[in-house]
Amino acid sequence: MDLDHGGTGTLMRPPKILDYSLTGENAKRAVELGLAEADWYQCPVPRNEMRKLLERRDGPAIRDTLIWFGLILGFAALTILLWGSWWAVLPYLCYAALYASTSDSRWHESSHGTAFKTDWMNNALYEIASFMVMREFGGMALEPYKASQ
Repeated sequence: MDLDHGGTGTLMRPPKILDYSLTGENAKRAVELGLAEADWYQCPVPRNEMRKLLERRDGPAIRDTLIWFGLILGFAALTILLWGSWWAVLPYLCYAALYASTSDSRWHESSHGTAFKTDWMNNALYEIASFMVMREFGGMALEPYKASQ
């Protein structure tokens, strides 16, 4: 059904049931409009080399995590030493940036088990980073529970 709004254009109501199947009417229209069967970007790195690059290892993750915690603790100590003067603002800003911005990516990757090769290291980093992530609770933790009900 079309709704006319003063001659400025015609608005159509969305269908009550949307068809997302691969063989439905919307799929045929998407091909006709050039919205499907696109040429996807393919990385120029050969597949075997890409597999080597994507191989999980503990070494780089341990190094990066120690550097990350070392910088956080170092800037925290420097902030405490300079407390009472305006110079404390500089290390505090560095501390805050490292604490707030990078903990989310560490939390995310360790939740997938991709930060370290060893599971207990992923779990340990996940638990620590979970307390460091700064976001409002939106019920994300309950989503798997809700889906199973």
